[in-house]
Amino acid sequence: MHDFQNETSCDEGFAVLDSATFSNLKELSEGGDEDLVLEIVTQFFDDLSPLLDRLDMAVSSTCFEEIVEVAHTIKGSASIFGLMKVAYHAENLEKVARARKQETILQSFKQLQEAVPVGQQALLECLNKPH
Repeated sequence: MHDFQNETSCDEGFAVLDSATFSNLKELSEGGDEDLVLEIVTQFFDDLSPLLDRLDMAVSSTCFEEIVEVAHTIKGSASIFGLMKVAYHAENLEKVARARKQETILQSFKQLQEAVPVGQQALLECLNKPH
């Protein structure tokens, strides 16, 4: 499991983006595959939307197994792109659902929802910076 607390700090004590992962993405784009990297990142966020919709339905119906499954998927995908804040909140939601803590599910889900556009903006801004 990743130790999100060891990343560059931000408001919750961890980075929005993991600099090492981002550097790997940046190297790919600098190697002439800039459009491909941007396409992959865009596809990730396009795929994330239906996952968040599934989570919304699962949270509304308190379906712990579905919450765990979808949150785990989001955590892994976000980690691949260095979206540490998104991965952190997805991991937290997964843990809350595994523990069947119904009283904190909604709050954890809202934190994940809020982290997504922040991560998306940060990642796209970094990818669009001139080389």
